[in-house]
Amino acid sequence: MPYGNCFGIAPQWYDRSTQQLNRFVEPEKLTRIHFKIPAMPTSNHGREATAGVQAPTLLAIETSTAACSVALTCAGVLYEDHRVAPRQHNHLVLGMIDALFTRAALRPAQLDAVAFGCGPGSFTGVRIAASIAQGIAFAHGIAALPISTLRVLAQTAVAAYPEARTLFTALRSRAGEIYVGRYAVVEGICAAQGEDRVVSTAAIELTSDCADDWVLVGDAADQFAAVLAQRNLQCATDVAVLPRAAAVLALGHCEFNRGAGVAAAHALPVYLEATAPWRKLAD
Repeated sequence: MPYGNCFGIAPQWYDRSTQQLNRFVEPEKLTRIHFKIPAMPTSNHGREATAGVQAPTLLAIETSTAACSVALTCAGVLYEDHRVAPRQHNHLVLGMIDALFTRAALRPAQLDAVAFGCGPGSFTGVRIAASIAQGIAFAHGIAALPISTLRVLAQTAVAAYPEARTLFTALRSRAGEIYVGRYAVVEGICAAQGEDRVVSTAAIELTSDCADDWVLVGDAADQFAAVLAQRNLQCATDVAVLPRAAAVLALGHCEFNRGAGVAAAHALPVYLEATAPWRKLAD
């Protein structure tokens, strides 16, 4: 089977309706994505890692929000296809992944692991990424790396706010609530400070140590404006940031190196609502 059909998808299936969008991020644009492998001069395929560092071959999938984003790193070269395509993820994502493998001349069997944004986020979007990650991990006997979508969102924002030391993420849920997470930036990588949680719009609050050097990101970040005003804080607020698969790769690389992968059966989506429709195996 040729590289371009490693998922059994005919190229015209996704080219016909998205030809104008079916493109790759150019190498110079990839430098805007914070990736934890130090960069060498770019090739005409992507961004290379430091010589002598054997980077794992990883696939990353992030479909929890309006962004449909996939990325692949192979031999230290980073490939990414990122599109803002609300409610089109199920039509686009497999073709996008297949095209990445074609571009890298790689087969899924050559992956070391598959990382994915496991939520919280869109009910359908989270399940799309989880199911694809499960299928690839199970089919090829590799680990899956579930990464919090809120952490991915924070990591995506690192490139735009390199001086930030604390990132507070806030995403709207379909139930009218807000998913929130707090992350410290340590050597360019976001580390959780507490668990992700869901809050109602009527109970919005920030911890007492919130300071001007915090950055609030996500489509619900503006909901905290009143709280900031009450405290006379001038935190940067960015509602336009969407999680990217290149950030999933950066975090997945760290998780892979510390042996945090899970078996396919445990590569589950995360829902923070009290009445989550998805249950862990232990339940």
